[in-house]
Amino acid sequence: MNVLHWHITDTQSFPVVLELVPEASEFGAYSAEAIYTQEDIEDLAQYAKYLGIRIILEFDAPSHAGNGWQWGPLQGLGDLALCINEQPWRSFCIEPPCGQLNPTNPNMYNVLQQLYWNFASMNNGEDILHMGGDEVFFGCWNASEDVVNYMRDHGMGRTENDFLELWNEFQVSFRTISVG
Repeated sequence: MNVLHWHITDTQSFPVVLELVPEASEFGAYSAEAIYTQEDIEDLAQYAKYLGIRIILEFDAPSHAGNGWQWGPLQGLGDLALCINEQPWRSFCIEPPCGQLNPTNPNMYNVLQQLYWNFASMNNGEDILHMGGDEVFFGCWNASEDVVNYMRDHGMGRTENDFLELWNEFQVSFRTISVG
């Protein structure tokens, strides 16, 4: 009972202020006051360590990523996430609100690299960052013209196996991102 598994972001809110990706909290926090700074997280991790508590940060991807990701088009990066807050929600996600990272947008991987670097730097020496990876909803990706075109251009159809292959491509790609 000495581990705090902290699901620090979710599709509802991205409350973490990141030096390299400030847009995430600017667009994703409930308010300017409902945030965690890097100092807040480092202080909490240090206090927990003093008490013998290990904190494991979780940043879930590619699903559970909605609010905090909608700024991509404004910065010329395209859709970093898809299906953000879409309705009717059951057509686009497992549970509301909806949002999944766009595995076909190379800019999303660049942003992830910056995000991972920030998380690694505030993780108080912890060598684990939990990446979630659950509850990908293929209906979201199937509703995206970008994703459907990417899959077609890469010799994939739109079967469950094809979407599983796309999910696998995402998993392989994010594991190769360097954070140091």
